[in-house]
Amino acid sequence: MLSSNSSESLLDSQADSLNQSEALRNLTCLIGKLDYVQNFKNAEAVLRSEESVWADYEQMKEFQKEAVLFKKLEKNQAFKESSHAAQLLEKGLKGNLLVQDYFSEMEDVNDLLQYVTGEIERKFNEGL
Repeated sequence: MLSSNSSESLLDSQADSLNQSEALRNLTCLIGKLDYVQNFKNAEAVLRSEESVWADYEQMKEFQKEAVLFKKLEKNQAFKESSHAAQLLEKGLKGNLLVQDYFSEMEDVNDLLQYVTGEIERKFNEGL
């Protein structure tokens, strides 16, 4: 059987967890409503509607992930092949206006997320 102090501690911990979850949902909702994020979502939707372009983009990301993994595993030949395949796809995609718009919007959202993350980290460190 739990002592009253243990029960109170457990309840406080659960309440803190719920408060953090609610704060995270609120922050996510606020960020999702920003123009930067809406513009990115629109650019992504347009790019996804071009199935062959989106498929090339997804394949490029897969080759990039493989290249990173092969480099970590010191599989040099596989790294070179995956990296080269990713570069070929990227070269073909760079000229596409939809891809350019998508990357531009993604950059804005990444900057926003880095700022928010940095502010959270700064506030957290101030509280220590």
